[in-house]
Amino acid sequence: MARGYLNRPDLTAERFIPNPFNDFRLWFDFAHQPPIVGNAGEKLEITESQAESNHPKSNRLYKTGDLARYLPDGNIEYLGRTDNQVKIRGFRIEVGEIEAVLAGHPDVSQVAIAVQLDASGNKCLAAYVVKSPGQILAAGTLRSFLQERLPDYMIPAGFAFLDALPLNPNGKVDRRALASQKWQSSSVAPNEIIAVSPRDKFEFQVTEIWEKVLGIDSIGIRDNFFEVGGHSLLGARLLAEIEKVFKKKLPLSAIFQSPTVEQLASILRESEWSSPSPSMVVIQSGDDSSSKKHKPPLFCIHVLGRGLEFYRPLMNYMERSQPVLGLSTQIMDQKLAPPNRVEELATYYIKEMRTFQPQGPYFLLGVSFGGTVVFEMARQLDAKGEKVALLGLLDTYGPAAFKNLPEIKKSQRLMKILQLEPAVFLEKAIINLGGRIENLTQGYWWILSKFYRAIGHPLPIYLENFIHGELNNQALRHYVGGVYPGRATLFKAVETAILCGADRELGWGEVITGGIEVYDIPSDHLGMLKEPYVRVLGEKLQAAVDRAQEMNS
Repeated sequence: MARGYLNRPDLTAERFIPNPFNDFRLWFDFAHQPPIVGNAGEKLEITESQAESNHPKSNRLYKTGDLARYLPDGNIEYLGRTDNQVKIRGFRIEVGEIEAVLAGHPDVSQVAIAVQLDASGNKCLAAYVVKSPGQILAAGTLRSFLQERLPDYMIPAGFAFLDALPLNPNGKVDRRALASQKWQSSSVAPNEIIAVSPRDKFEFQVTEIWEKVLGIDSIGIRDNFFEVGGHSLLGARLLAEIEKVFKKKLPLSAIFQSPTVEQLASILRESEWSSPSPSMVVIQSGDDSSSKKHKPPLFCIHVLGRGLEFYRPLMNYMERSQPVLGLSTQIMDQKLAPPNRVEELATYYIKEMRTFQPQGPYFLLGVSFGGTVVFEMARQLDAKGEKVALLGLLDTYGPAAFKNLPEIKKSQRLMKILQLEPAVFLEKAIINLGGRIENLTQGYWWILSKFYRAIGHPLPIYLENFIHGELNNQALRHYVGGVYPGRATLFKAVETAILCGADRELGWGEVITGGIEVYDIPSDHLGMLKEPYVRVLGEKLQAAVDRAQEMNS
């Protein structure tokens, strides 16, 4: 897999250890107890010569840090880690790295990071901090400090402030004891010293509901629901609790459009409230006191993910003065949503967009299927004589992307696959296998989804994502687009393009006739919206937006 860590001889010596199993007699004595069993239960006899021929010797082993044991039946039981490495949202994280950075804050005396479970049962990081004597600290202050030094996926979801860290009899931090400590939201604005407390009955009651649903304490009235562990499923539970307490039914879009206690309480104070745009949500307001120049909004179309999570990491690398608005029919009451067809969705989103910006030039962005909707929006706007300053496509494949795919010879496809790095190739092979297994479960998921709806329960996250994906595929199969005479900016995930055998323009060349500017992102399809690749995407996207604004100012 590798020969060592780059410029880290100490870590290489620690992890790449001498292979103790070069003596294959020792290996088989250790690894195959009881004897290997083959087909129909017969005992397999493997000679030393066969073992040597089938298993080439290696001088080194990689010490992963995983702890496991052999069971009497020959299976292996995974017990955990021998170090403090954890896996959160698909990323392997050394908590010691976060602790070292956080310990560098001048007002922090001691710190420990531990894995907690949020209210929905997902793993997250929590930081336990002992403040320096006489200092005042808040979660938002430490979050801001870490965001300047660490990628987004390494930022703890919450903080707890302790008088001292719990220790075990050996004098080491007792991480299990940390689990009993309450932790505070880390999304308080960086310029706040402490979270703003509720100021009236409405804010107090909404805060209590938030803490109950999210399972955390010390919620500030300006904390963002989706930055403290909330997502659409918890949003539905939150609104159900609000209905019980306030006898007022709010649409799901309300929590996306008003994601703080302060904003929700303001809605509840109004006797008659209706959403001005039921599908629109503010991803980034664009409020920046340091910028005097007004910027037109970037409209992100048909946004997906729990709490629009696909787009939120991107905001870390966009200018704060850039307004970013999301449009998604999936946060609406489905009785009011347009038909699930690309043309109908595009028409509806244009209508919603014009409630905020009546005239062009428009700046449009879509990821995956959303890019197809954006393309159709650009066509319809062009037909109405409106100007589209930016048509941004995030790894969206055009109608001609796969038309020549059956003609590609197996040898050519093999050569394309071999262009991938070995680690990437292995990852894709595992994903491909997982995809085949997943196909077998789709029928079951459809039945399970209908069952949840029949009993009136919200869908679990995996079923919600599955349904959204299937609806997108249905709309795409029925879409027959035309030609768009303008320009487009395409952000292409290189790894996926290689595996698919797609051309440089991902099949858009024949229908986007005004020219296509292509930016290569060294990631897979949705990987471009995750660390570390989202930084590359964010910088390139901001540059494209700035150029389009200059050309249309």
